[in-house]
Amino acid sequence: MPQKDPCQKQACAIQKCLQANKYIESRCEDVIRAMRMCCEHAGENSICCSGFSRERKSTEPKIPAGSDGDRGLSRVWQPGKTSL
Repeated sequence: MPQKDPCQKQACAIQKCLQANKYIESRCEDVIRAMRMCCEHAGENSICCSGFSRERKSTEPKIPAGSDGDRGLSRVWQPGKTSL
């Protein structure tokens, strides 16, 4: 018998929440956060996390090294802009 995916419960909770909230992601932040936490713990043991992990990496902003003088981020870098 196949082993149950460790993050299947969280993945289903995201789908249920999104459907109930007309796919407005901001209304499902808590269940999305729970999925991220599960994926951090389960890693590659979860098929449900495979697309979720890739999606998160591709949407994280890329901040040029040294752009904040190594003092900590005070501004958010936006793709396509040449300065902050």
